[in-house]
Amino acid sequence: MLGIINSVYFYPLVALILMSISVSILGVILYIQKKSLLAETVSHASFPGVIITLFFVSIFGELYEARFSLYVVIGSVLFAYLAISLVSYLQKRFRFSSDSSLTFVLAAFLGLGILLMGPLQNLNSSYYWKIQGLLFGEAALLSQKDCFIYLIFTAVVISIFILFYRLIEALFFDREQAVLLGLPVKVIQIVMNGLLVLTIAFAIQSIGVILILGMLVAPAIGARQYTQKLSSMTIVSVIIGLIATVVGFVLSMVSVSEGSRAVFLPTGPTIVVIAFVLALFALFFSSRGFVAKIVRVFMFRFSCSLENLLKGLVKEGATSFTIVDMRRLFCFMSPLQLFISTVYLRLSGHLEKENESFVLTKKGEKKGNKILRYHRLWEVYVYKYVKVPKEMVHVSAEYLEHFFTDELVEKIESCLGDEKTCPHLREIPTLGEN
Repeated sequence: MLGIINSVYFYPLVALILMSISVSILGVILYIQKKSLLAETVSHASFPGVIITLFFVSIFGELYEARFSLYVVIGSVLFAYLAISLVSYLQKRFRFSSDSSLTFVLAAFLGLGILLMGPLQNLNSSYYWKIQGLLFGEAALLSQKDCFIYLIFTAVVISIFILFYRLIEALFFDREQAVLLGLPVKVIQIVMNGLLVLTIAFAIQSIGVILILGMLVAPAIGARQYTQKLSSMTIVSVIIGLIATVVGFVLSMVSVSEGSRAVFLPTGPTIVVIAFVLALFALFFSSRGFVAKIVRVFMFRFSCSLENLLKGLVKEGATSFTIVDMRRLFCFMSPLQLFISTVYLRLSGHLEKENESFVLTKKGEKKGNKILRYHRLWEVYVYKYVKVPKEMVHVSAEYLEHFFTDELVEKIESCLGDEKTCPHLREIPTLGEN
């Protein structure tokens, strides 16, 4: 680590870290607005803006290498605002949908930029290669001056986000309510668009025109899987962005031997790929992720099978059951499922084994009676109040009995009064029996 601090890699790393903070914050705002495609349009629109700026400077003045970053920012900002205005005009004047107007402007401006690269090569070949570097970013070339600029801009982004946090939250989660409350909706939207434009203008030099959307969207997507609160989501997004930046930068420093040459991974694309890996990890393994949902579904079904087993044993009314009896009673279960359920119920204290038979414990009887009571109470309720034929009440009860809560049961009991039997004239057990 000390080697990095004392090497030429220090300033690029610091600049990337600062930029990742700004990009991650703006990415969350775009994500909750559902305007991520706007960032892609603005970034692509900035590309021809830089080229045209270089043309104008070369025609009316002299191109200076030291001012290249300034040319990039000026061209990006002007054409980014032009793109936003054009998108708004298409939506209002020609009633384009949001997606149609954004993709139309995106394709048009990117095509214009690529078209102008040919004349630029004839005008100034060194700037032609610099412009090509803007497509995927040249993070390794960031300097101390860039660090200073990124530090100021990041401080501005954080300050605006903190100062206007409540207004941002009100605007982007309930715009209509914000308008009714008289909040400065248009002002906030203009400020957010300004921050987006400046973020892209600075970030395309490090991450690139094509890849900037990845760093705006990936941390926000990953953060959304961990929390739904705006403040927490922003913090998590920044953390994901920082991890992706540091890990991607370090990986890009590691060379891979290819014959007699040393091959390095490009910094910008590596950072974006790491950000997407972190986002995919969140999508699969967070508490709201795909794997967690599968586990919850499996656990619910397993819990239902356990409750059905206990309920079935209570309904049978026998004092003990052999494994043959249980296979006959629960023929809808596979032998493996029945074995696992039986083992679990024994470990949890609902069943006991005596010789070659299984016996319900007091705990098991109470649980089974509880589920059976829920089942028959619901049968009575839908038969009396929903007017469902008694031949059909069993089907809904068989499913809904697993979702009952004590509060819901109390409400049903208050509606039914002192019911003793279900529509099939079977006794409704009371919990006091055990």
